[in-house]
Parts: sequence; C-alpha cells; structure tokens
Amino acid sequence: MADSNDNVGSWPGFIDQLNKTFMLVRDVFGYTFPGGVFFVVGLVSGRVSLGQVSRLLLPYQPHGWAAFILAVWGSTSWATS
Repeated sequence: MADSNDNVGSWPGFIDQLNKTFMLVRDVFGYTFPGGVFFVVGLVSGRVSLGQVSRLLLPYQPHGWAAFILAVWGSTSWATS
C-alpha cells in the first residue's frame, strides 16, 4: 500500500476521504440547510423581502470576471481538498 494519505486504496486514504465526506454533509445539514430554512421563514412571515436582501448585498456585488475567478478557485480548491 502507498504511504500517501490521498490514495484511497489505503486505509488512511479511505478514512481521510470518509472524513471529508462527513464534513461536507455536516456543512450542508448543519449550516446551509438551517440557514435556508430561517431565510424562507423570514420571507414567508414578511419580515424580509427579496428586495431588502438585494439592497443589502448590493455593495458586495463582484465584477463578472471576479465572480468567475472565485468560482473557478472554489471549485478547484474543493476538488483538491
């Protein structure tokens, strides 16, 4: 067996990949899903509107090229981690 931890053929590599998968599931169900539920509750209750959210995020809108670079960087860093 290989000594590298990124080789899934070895036990340490398998455990590492399993840990990364569990962390992704944790992030989705522990952070993203509840945040989305609270956001939808705010929309349904009328306390928050999409217009308010859009105006709140307006100063943070990146340029098209910056958004593209961030998306590529995020996808490559996620794939290699």
